[in-house]
Amino acid sequence: MSELDSIDTKELAHKLKNLFIENNITVFENLLKIAFDQGHSQAWSTDFATAGEINPTHPKDSSYAQAFNLFRDKGFSVSNLSNEITDTLLDDIDVLILPHSASRDYEKVILVGSPIYLESEIEAIVSFVNSGGGLLVLSEHEINKYGNNINQLLERFDVSLEHSSVQDSLSNHNGVAFWPKTSLNGANKGILARVSQVAVYRAGTIKYHSNQEIILTTLPSSDPANMPLMIRREFGLGSIIVVSDSDLFGDDSINDFQHRELFYNLVTYLGAQVEKKELSLPYIPQSWNILCAAIEKLKSIQESNGSVLESSSKLEATVLIRTIQEEVITLIPDFHHDELYLLEVNKDLSKWEESDFGKPDFYNSLALFHPESMRIDGLRHLVIFPMYTQNGNTSTNFEALIVKTFWPQWLALIEANGYDNKGFLTLMLEIATSGYSNHCATLFPETVSTSKEVKYTWGAIFADRESARFRKVASKAFEVTKLEIPGDMSMLLNNALLAQEVFALWDLVHDRTHMRGDLPFDPFMIKQRSPFWMYGLEELRCDLNSYKEASELFEKGFAHGRLVMYSVLFDRIFRFAVTGERIRNYDSLAGQIIFSYLHSRKVLNWRDNVLTINWLTLDENINNLRLEIEALYRDGINSSKVLYWSNAYKLVANIVQPSVASNWQSPEFNFKRSNKEILDDILEDEFPLSLFHEALLKKIHPTLVQCSGITGRD
Repeated sequence: MSELDSIDTKELAHKLKNLFIENNITVFENLLKIAFDQGHSQAWSTDFATAGEINPTHPKDSSYAQAFNLFRDKGFSVSNLSNEITDTLLDDIDVLILPHSASRDYEKVILVGSPIYLESEIEAIVSFVNSGGGLLVLSEHEINKYGNNINQLLERFDVSLEHSSVQDSLSNHNGVAFWPKTSLNGANKGILARVSQVAVYRAGTIKYHSNQEIILTTLPSSDPANMPLMIRREFGLGSIIVVSDSDLFGDDSINDFQHRELFYNLVTYLGAQVEKKELSLPYIPQSWNILCAAIEKLKSIQESNGSVLESSSKLEATVLIRTIQEEVITLIPDFHHDELYLLEVNKDLSKWEESDFGKPDFYNSLALFHPESMRIDGLRHLVIFPMYTQNGNTSTNFEALIVKTFWPQWLALIEANGYDNKGFLTLMLEIATSGYSNHCATLFPETVSTSKEVKYTWGAIFADRESARFRKVASKAFEVTKLEIPGDMSMLLNNALLAQEVFALWDLVHDRTHMRGDLPFDPFMIKQRSPFWMYGLEELRCDLNSYKEASELFEKGFAHGRLVMYSVLFDRIFRFAVTGERIRNYDSLAGQIIFSYLHSRKVLNWRDNVLTINWLTLDENINNLRLEIEALYRDGINSSKVLYWSNAYKLVANIVQPSVASNWQSPEFNFKRSNKEILDDILEDEFPLSLFHEALLKKIHPTLVQCSGITGRD
């Protein structure tokens, strides 16, 4: 059970899966498209019933059903190819898998096709990889006896399988010499994420060439010793991985050790090499430019509270208001669903003029604007308000935006069936006035200038903007730190549409958590004056819960779940940790806490200017940090406010080193004062950046600057 609100995420995932099937959502179109060759006398079938026909006494020895379903059940498009392989057939495929094939005279096989690939098929496959496709070849030991021509294909990639059979009487699986364990030493840590041991079954060896990357080798105790069993090489824009044992991922072996994780890593790694299509171009009505120009001029004569003081400026404001009102009327047919709101905007503009351009009051129009009640995928809104922008412009100026609702059916089903959050909305920022040329990625009613307090009813996140920043900053951080990442992480970085989906899911779960769990104070802390580390812990609490929920969703069938986990981890420790000024930066502190906690426990390791991750202990340690924060929250309910602040400070200070000038570190710190006096003794940078983050910031600062005003299309 979730400790936040008693949701059984695993049970929920099953329910959602059934709902997806009922609503014909069985494939996420922005995930990889994977195809298994089943048309060349394969010794493996992706269908268990067919495997039973091939091998009635032991169908698992002929079945790739689990390998096939591993991706299909997580939303990937997975298909079988039974016809001749052509360029056209491969056009809509990201990863092609060639299971071991053999002559029917030698081995029990699928009774479809020949084990010999035609020259035209070889040309099509080579062209496919050269153009950016991924090829996974799952072959066998003693390759020359099977009557296939797989080596003829592999020679085109400068790869060749040797006619050999590996055995190891000292280090093997279940005491069988022909099931030797392997060495992962020195291999790509991204491809081998969450993999600590692999054993092969009657494997051959691969002839090594210098242009290859070795993933697995035989052990020194094996015969032959220290020879490649699995290699990868780049070819053109794509990649090929060759495995000298096809049994490794058969139903009988895929659940041994971490073979299932390895297969997932190999396929996603191959499919993540080339960038996918980007977001569509924004919709910009003809009248937008006139409206935008008038608002920009109006902003230039506004004071910080939104008023206009100079007489000459007031005359100019009157003219500009007329232009804005005329263009709003012109634009209403394009946004007919917002007609009442837009008409009220014009009324509020007139009221502002009648008040002699004092502080604007747009309460009435704001009360009529409820985009959360129209969560229809692709629905656009024209938004015009006097407002400040979070993490952007602190002055109250007029801004105009055209936003598009991002609410795919699968996300709507998740929200309606377990992650209910009627006030949450995920948007795409089509175009905006200059107040959004910054790091702001939100649209909140609380930021609008009104005469009365606005009750929180909705909040919107620009998933396209947040995901674009993440992709750009994380890519640069991985380059700087030389961190080797798993294939599905690369898949996320190279696909803007997929990243937007992932951030929408993360934002939904994160936003919902603010309102659930042990909450000793206002979850959004809008009006509350607290030490900034309390805000950081609240953000971290929500993110770590999102990580946990996403992990369980992934385990029960949603590939997006693990991508949310990556996003939480790397957005926090890379982007958030070094973004913004060092003035009570609570978002940065949340990232610093995750990094320091994991580094101190050797989950993250910074050595020789290279960052590595112990993927096998990562989830456990993130969960432990989550439990520590939740324990603080539970105890906080029984504490005084000041004691709660102090205990929270101690928790953070045990993870992130406080400033040497910190007053709160002093044993003589006087807590017997007013809350204001205690808060005044907090330094602007109470928890400075570590040496790691200082060095990181220098390297990625230009990238952070580029992210100001970024959209999903940049």
